[in-house]
Amino acid sequence: MKKRKCLSSSDKKQQYISRLSFRTEWQSKYPWVTCTDSNKGMFCSLCLKWGKPPAGSRGAWTTRGITKWKHTTEVLKSHSESQWHKDAAITASMAKQTELGESVLELYNTAAAKEREEKRKRNREILLKLMRSVIS
Repeated sequence: MKKRKCLSSSDKKQQYISRLSFRTEWQSKYPWVTCTDSNKGMFCSLCLKWGKPPAGSRGAWTTRGITKWKHTTEVLKSHSESQWHKDAAITASMAKQTELGESVLELYNTAAAKEREEKRKRNREILLKLMRSVIS
């Protein structure tokens, strides 16, 4: 039979605290999660830079940081599925695509201009066919 080492109350407290702190393995599944140097709060790097907190939100992911570590995996999953986080991720993705100096508005205008030009070409082709059938 194995003898169990008796832990002092301070050792037990230290073990408990170490389980209830930021774990770097969370970053492999959620690369956007970051922590302060002092391990006092966990933040979402995407929402910090690109997100707008929903109305009524206290902004724990962007201002205070998440400090309750008890159900962290559920909290991380819930945040990653939130509309707020998804919007921030889309904005970050669009910004990444525009790193060459184009603004999102310029990209939108370019895409809209291409679409208008394609419509014009199709309409011209249809008009030419109509005109040829009327003249013949």
